[in-house]
Amino acid sequence: MTRALKILAITVLAVLCQTNLSSFLRLQSIAPDLMIAALVALGFHYGTYGGFCAGAIMGLLYDAAVGYVLALNIIIYTFIGYAAPAGKALLQNRFGKRRYHRWLQAMALGFAMTLIREFTDIGYLFLIGAQQGLVTLLRMVLCCGYTAVWTLPVLLAVDRILRVPKKEVSPV
Repeated sequence: MTRALKILAITVLAVLCQTNLSSFLRLQSIAPDLMIAALVALGFHYGTYGGFCAGAIMGLLYDAAVGYVLALNIIIYTFIGYAAPAGKALLQNRFGKRRYHRWLQAMALGFAMTLIREFTDIGYLFLIGAQQGLVTLLRMVLCCGYTAVWTLPVLLAVDRILRVPKKEVSPV
């Protein structure tokens, strides 16, 4: 399977999980952003270019799936797809060579990228005149933490998908 097909498969799978599965993972009004977790995982494997492409496709598919005006999610998920691998490079030396430094990086990036998306959503709601308060900020922090926790299983699943063993050809 080529690199582009792997990125596309994980992207479509992430959008399907976000639109269908996240309602089962919701705790009150707090739901994880599985697409950001997938972008972080893809960024670990394919860098900024793969994250950028996956983010653009994710934003387009998500906007189309939930019926949003085609613009905001395309822009924000494209930016997150580019920024997550760049953030990984920035965090490379921060955690040192601890035993689980890759997982700590993934959780920190999941938290930070969800924070970016939440700030964008709150800014949009502010522009259209919706009331914002302390509850909105608390919900934002809880969403970021919940996504950070869900980044680990998504990272493990993407690792498993991308490292599919090749079939061995037996000599005849």
